[in-house]
Amino acid sequence: MTRGKTLAWLQFLGTAHGVTVLNWERAAYARSVKTVTGSRAVQIGRPELDALSGSSIGHRILVTPEVCRLSDDDWREPVAALPEALPLAAECADLVVWPHGPDDTASEAKAVLAEITRVLAPNGVLVLTFFNASGFWSLRQKLFCTSPRLPTDTRASTVAGVKALLAAAGLTVEGGFYGVYGTASQKERTETTEKASNLLPTGLDLAGNRWWPTLSNVVILTARKKVSGLTLVGRAAFSKSAVAASVNPAVQQNASRKDVL
Repeated sequence: MTRGKTLAWLQFLGTAHGVTVLNWERAAYARSVKTVTGSRAVQIGRPELDALSGSSIGHRILVTPEVCRLSDDDWREPVAALPEALPLAAECADLVVWPHGPDDTASEAKAVLAEITRVLAPNGVLVLTFFNASGFWSLRQKLFCTSPRLPTDTRASTVAGVKALLAAAGLTVEGGFYGVYGTASQKERTETTEKASNLLPTGLDLAGNRWWPTLSNVVILTARKKVSGLTLVGRAAFSKSAVAASVNPAVQQNASRKDVL
């Protein structure tokens, strides 16, 4: 992410729309990552949003293009690096969160996704959010040429487009949900901040989730890195060579992973 896009994102967070999105995504990520276990979790970009706060994984890494300072109660370890060149070993992360990664240009998103696939361990999970091109805010801006509610230079994406991007990177989409159909009032924003589990910051969300979910302004998706392998069945699984390999430490593969930081 360039310096200009970072500034545009910070300006967006200073608006009522930005606060609504930030509060909803904080709760949405907490809901999506709470069941993912492992030894290492990585967040790429958007340090203002702690997308790993609901994770049970202790070792948390925050990768940003520039050095950033975090509060004392923030468990994430900041690392300054480009997201398309992560300073991490292959297959070292069990969880990667990528807030609004697809909002960058298509070439940037593909490059970062290639790195995410590289560092994800087999069966590792990627959770990401993006602005919906079919959402109210995006359609309002396109059809009526009104003042933008999305951050400047943001590329809103379709759900089908992001799913295709993930599939091309070798990741399998397992779930997700829609959210943020309008701007929360001051009272609703305060209540949502106090209750991290609240995924409905506005009254419109109650109707939106039921009647027009695809018109949400934000989408969150969960994808998994699945690795194909061979499984012995029948007599082959109990052959003398297979049994000998399973009990002989000399032929067992060392599955431990080295620390990368």
